[in-house]
Amino acid sequence: MLPNEAVNCESTSKPTSESTSESTKARLLNRLSSYWKMELANVLFLPAVALVTVSALGGKITGALLLSLFTTAWLLVIGMIALLMLLKELERDKKFSEFWLPKLRLAKLPSLVLVVVCMVVTVVDVISVAPAFTAAQYGAMLFSLLALLEYINYYHCQLQHFDNQADFQRLISGRGFRQSHLARALERYERLNQSHLPKRG
Repeated sequence: MLPNEAVNCESTSKPTSESTSESTKARLLNRLSSYWKMELANVLFLPAVALVTVSALGGKITGALLLSLFTTAWLLVIGMIALLMLLKELERDKKFSEFWLPKLRLAKLPSLVLVVVCMVVTVVDVISVAPAFTAAQYGAMLFSLLALLEYINYYHCQLQHFDNQADFQRLISGRGFRQSHLARALERYERLNQSHLPKRG
């Protein structure tokens, strides 16, 4: 999740109160420092917990489960990089984003393909054993859904709102989901590339 305060920090060039702006920035830096570390931890923690749980419940480790865990971990890595990009931008370090943004752009389509393949494989696996589902099928379904939500959350619109009052109020007010920071950054990157293309004629 990319916090709402980042939008305010990015778009306000002349803050009304310098102390308020610095306070907001400090809070955001602190949150981002925690968020990217949590994403990194989840890359290893969530698959490990899933594998241990499925084995403990007597389920067989299936290909669908492993693929769903890999897809989720892959998107968590992308999310971690996106959070670090925002953190570095707020610290006035543009080199990190300049290095990673083109790579995240290239990863967008393969990530979508991976999510689609993951969901198809999971559906096939579920149908093949229905109605005798085991923990492996439930795990595959859960992590396939999580991978899809992570993809949307980072490449399209911000889905996570529970940990920020401003984001939650925006959602319940009917203004819908906010475009993710990574999606906005990729749009700016595309416009910049288009502006540098030679004009025909």
